[in-house]
Amino acid sequence: MGNICNSMKMILFTALITLGLMVTASAESNWNFTLGAGVYGEGVYKGSDDYYVTPLPAFKATYLSGQFLYSFSILEGISATYMNQKYGLMSTINVNFGYKRDSEEFSVVGVPVKHSDKTSRFLEGTPNLETPATISFSLDYLTQAGMIGINIAYHPTKMEYDRNGYEDNTRHGVVYSIRYMNQYQISKRLSVAGLAGLEFMNKDYARAWYSVDYETESLSLFKADAGLQDFQAAVQFNYLLTKQIGITIDWLNTFLLADAKDSPYTLESHQQTAGLQLFYNF
Repeated sequence: MGNICNSMKMILFTALITLGLMVTASAESNWNFTLGAGVYGEGVYKGSDDYYVTPLPAFKATYLSGQFLYSFSILEGISATYMNQKYGLMSTINVNFGYKRDSEEFSVVGVPVKHSDKTSRFLEGTPNLETPATISFSLDYLTQAGMIGINIAYHPTKMEYDRNGYEDNTRHGVVYSIRYMNQYQISKRLSVAGLAGLEFMNKDYARAWYSVDYETESLSLFKADAGLQDFQAAVQFNYLLTKQIGITIDWLNTFLLADAKDSPYTLESHQQTAGLQLFYNF
């Protein structure tokens, strides 16, 4: 699935929101709920030149207890965050939806959607890849100039080839990233958050998602190796219409690098993700 709800995308946006909580969190325990709906769009897989736009519901529940923040979200998965305001440290463990890529369909929050004829023909003969879930750990440090951090994410990826004599196997993909984040309160109603980050991939992740082991009509042989995967730049706007109702706009730009850019699967190295959401907090 090349969707908004997986990998680093929503984790990064979650970190931007948590950055604000870290500055204002009190020692008192409290619950917070968010309901909303929005429209999102991005590539059907990382590197594709075929995009989709879809409406998505949003629900998030958070529980703040002293220095710990627990959350569940349709888009962001399940996470637990420890915030140490004295030393400016924040660590998060997140479990989120997985994703897949095959020649017939992609998925949006686990719902299968048929590829366009163009993408289906392009991916014909390639292996079906599926990551059932991703697990990530991040550590961030708050400075006066913003937050800097690292993230390690595990992507177990099952590969299935429709070829005689080829055994299915699982690649233990790992993606590492370094990032910088900051948040600005423009007015009482408007806040803006920005992010920049570099992602690196291990050999298993590179071989699973960017290598071409068997030549097809559309793809030539290619052997991807560990190294840089992409550079990401994101911005998020939050505008409060009332104390409880607001609008969020997300825009993420991903620039594939090195073997990820050179892979035959990559038709467009500049990937964009955008979302507009109306939410209600209570």
